[in-house]
Amino acid sequence: MEDIANAQGIDPGVLQNLNPNLGEGGLPGGTPVNVPVPPGQGNGAPQNAPNNAPTPPLPNTPSGIAALLPMTLPTIDLAPLIPGLLNNLPSAPSYLQAGFENCAIRLVWNDNATNESSFHVWMQALGGPPLLIETLHDRPGTGQTWFEFASPSFGIYSFWVEAVNALGAQSGEIVWVAVNDTNCGEGVASQLEIEALGMYGFGGGWDRIYCYLSIEGAPEQRVPEDDSQFLQKDLLGGADIHNWIGGKNRILMKMPIDEEVSLEGDCCGWLGDRPASMGEFGVSVPREHWDNRTLQARAANYVIDFRIRPFGSTDAAGAYQYRDYDLPRPYNLRVDVVAGDDPVQNAYWAQHPVVRWDWNGDPQSVTGFTLYVDGSIVDWNVVNGPVTQWDPALGKQALAPTLPTSCGGTYQFQVVANSGHAQSMPSDPVEYIQPPCQRYLIITYDSFSFSYLDDGELGDCDDPELEIDGFGNVGELEIECNKEYPFAGLLGDTPFEYILPIPPEKSHVTTGLYFYDHDFFIIDWGPQVICAYYHNIEFSDISDSEWQNLDQSFSVPCPSGIVYSGTFYGRGVVKYHVRGLLSPK
Repeated sequence: MEDIANAQGIDPGVLQNLNPNLGEGGLPGGTPVNVPVPPGQGNGAPQNAPNNAPTPPLPNTPSGIAALLPMTLPTIDLAPLIPGLLNNLPSAPSYLQAGFENCAIRLVWNDNATNESSFHVWMQALGGPPLLIETLHDRPGTGQTWFEFASPSFGIYSFWVEAVNALGAQSGEIVWVAVNDTNCGEGVASQLEIEALGMYGFGGGWDRIYCYLSIEGAPEQRVPEDDSQFLQKDLLGGADIHNWIGGKNRILMKMPIDEEVSLEGDCCGWLGDRPASMGEFGVSVPREHWDNRTLQARAANYVIDFRIRPFGSTDAAGAYQYRDYDLPRPYNLRVDVVAGDDPVQNAYWAQHPVVRWDWNGDPQSVTGFTLYVDGSIVDWNVVNGPVTQWDPALGKQALAPTLPTSCGGTYQFQVVANSGHAQSMPSDPVEYIQPPCQRYLIITYDSFSFSYLDDGELGDCDDPELEIDGFGNVGELEIECNKEYPFAGLLGDTPFEYILPIPPEKSHVTTGLYFYDHDFFIIDWGPQVICAYYHNIEFSDISDSEWQNLDQSFSVPCPSGIVYSGTFYGRGVVKYHVRGLLSPK
């Protein structure tokens, strides 16, 4: 082959590429050899040329790739075009920042391109493959852009954003985010779910079947896990594999970085009184087959049907916004708070102030507004239509957010207008200062019981005409000793409860009850004390946050022997609990 190349004045490598099936050594006579077409001869000799027609001598031809191109085509110099092509690539995003809160990921970046057709948002779990989780469209200008979506499950993830057009993509920097809340669901899938569907075709005679399964080269696990359990044969010549590892027919695994799931295993069974292998299986499933299609793992004596799918959504569903400086901004922001005589209701309204504003844009173009509290988003697109379709309960331009506190807090509100993905500049901020906090103690009586009670009638536990101090006469009760009676319902719907304002200097509260009988010794001598108790509740040096979380239960003997020095005609126990409440003064 080298001699022929030298004789023709061409590169031996080019000739070898044209004849990949011929070796480099001696060639038998009559061996056809492909050579480059000489100039002006098109695709070679005419079709009617005889087989033994002599080959005309070839001129010297260039070596390398150019020798493989048709000699009649002009050479195109692409070098001058490359700068222009590169200049038309979209500018890469910059200053990407990422945050995680309340099971949501928020990405914020600066759009530097005016010619991008979309943004590609990428995610990669630690040790997993890169995943394109969303394509964002409709960004005509430059400036700040952001995207907030439901987070993946617990783990560490990297994110990056590409600006894309027909000529290619330009990527910005990579940021890392730790999803450290184990309660977050799989908002964006970073794991795979393998589901076992069925096992069949292993023939007759096999009994007490079990398998060993390895995923991605991990140590094998027995299926079922318990050595004393086996896969049960069904009536159709198969086996029930719906109780796989962990008692389910589904297995979760991280997406492999090589984008192929490898499953290996071996199933065994008993033939009479001896165990034997039913055959090994091994299958590799590429990423394009992680789409819930039915797959098979085949062995000598059986087939296992299964499928693989992402665990969760493959798309990041969320809110995509960018700044539109031509969209009018809201103005005249103000806060309205309702207040009355009920401290509980006042606390509710102080925690849910009504935020109002004005806006002079086109009412048919606005798709909603976004309310920010201290720079964090409270509501996205709170309106699903033009201004005329707004809920009139709060007014056309109003929102009532839920704040973390009901008193003592200071918050800053801002509102922006939305038109599709576009968002206006924010309104001027307005500060909301909640009323100072008043402490209240809620005392709720739960139950009472008597171990002894004597109202002058027969028996140790009689049925007194009972009156409870502060709550009134509850009527005649047939009371049994050592039986617990709830306070609830004794006075109908009226609760056995006090709400006490607690001055700041107060460090304790004394609470108590009297139980009276109206028919002592048959003759009505007026109410006689059956039982009484007093109890001190201490709460010195407690903060507002601790007070708001105060919730204590007590079980106090009655009589307690405190303060009251008269004669008691009953012994018992009173159970009650106290809660702290912070409310505007």
